[in-house]
Amino acid sequence: MYLPPTHYDYLRRARPYLLELAEKDAANYASSLSSLTSVGTIDNIDNHLEECLHTGFMRGFQPELRSHLSLEDAIELLQDAPTEQRHRLANFLGGMGIEYHCIFNFALSGKKTFHFSRNLTEHLLNTEINLNCRFIELPFPCCMFVYTSPSAIDALHEALNGFGNFEPSSREARDYSAPISVFVTLLDATSGLSGRSIIFTAFQARRSDRGHAMTKRQMFLPDDWSLEMALRTEWDTLYADGKECVVETRPGRPSDEGFYTDGLRFFRMLINSVLYLSAGRDLTERPSRRSELIAEAASLQKSKKRRKLQSANSFSELAYSDVGCDLPPIVISSAHHDDTEPRVVSGLHSNSLQTRVMVRGHWRHQPHGTGLSQRKLIWIKPFLKGPDIAELVNKAYHVR
Repeated sequence: MYLPPTHYDYLRRARPYLLELAEKDAANYASSLSSLTSVGTIDNIDNHLEECLHTGFMRGFQPELRSHLSLEDAIELLQDAPTEQRHRLANFLGGMGIEYHCIFNFALSGKKTFHFSRNLTEHLLNTEINLNCRFIELPFPCCMFVYTSPSAIDALHEALNGFGNFEPSSREARDYSAPISVFVTLLDATSGLSGRSIIFTAFQARRSDRGHAMTKRQMFLPDDWSLEMALRTEWDTLYADGKECVVETRPGRPSDEGFYTDGLRFFRMLINSVLYLSAGRDLTERPSRRSELIAEAASLQKSKKRRKLQSANSFSELAYSDVGCDLPPIVISSAHHDDTEPRVVSGLHSNSLQTRVMVRGHWRHQPHGTGLSQRKLIWIKPFLKGPDIAELVNKAYHVR
């Protein structure tokens, strides 16, 4: 499958000035570096973010205020505007700042893009692993993950609903034609804390006249934490005492409960994607189909050239790596089987251990007493079993 238009391509159409300025700043910053890196803040780097915000404000938010007004003057002019309009302004400028930062780091790492096949995405969504945070590595300091699976889109909407800042939507109302673009940034040092962190910024890229959905989460990755702890990072508490991650919800934050149930499914998929990618398997390098079509159009007559260029708009301009494109789908069988006989599902013997997995710590009712008739609750510590992470994700599924 060719890569459809990502959020990067969306910005190329909707806010080309943002890409131009962010990529220009990234190129200037890269010229002073000896190795690839990513930045957690651009405050101490020469940048054109303010110019970008000003241009976006004048073009997209308040076109009638174009001409001589500065961004500060225009914002001051809106201080007496209705609350809804001021909130819309804050979201607009904040969103542009996030996009600028994503594109800056993305360009700094060479715009490395990975498309996860639909079959692989289904496996990633149905895999739960709780390794130590030191195993989290990216092939580049920043890259973009792209998902087209309807199940991934459902998981994204669960996360948005869990945050409490997005109106719940029925499946019929969701745009399954729009892929998910996730900018993944690994920071070697986290300001004020001893440890790495990873930032996931997810967009559902859509046509420029429809806008987009966005969610962002940063996870702390100290070596002595598990991934489950990282998923529940509470930054306020970390900066308060620098010692522990609080999992419980806090008063006044009703959205936490939704996030820590359905909302975490999407971010677990992203963590699983990072782990799978680190195994270095099932990668196929592909050029941009859009670039190919534009090159083909150069020698065509006007009418055919126009049609070819229109067709090119259905694809991303980015070269990319296909991940898991040869992975078969999850096989669900409802046939009755005799548990005493080995079963074969998708070519694997499901009665034998085919995968390596860090089994999560969990509570178990342990039989004890005369005739093992009594039960006591015991804690089973995490333990490893089976082959490697790629085999874990590529497992066969059987449902009776």
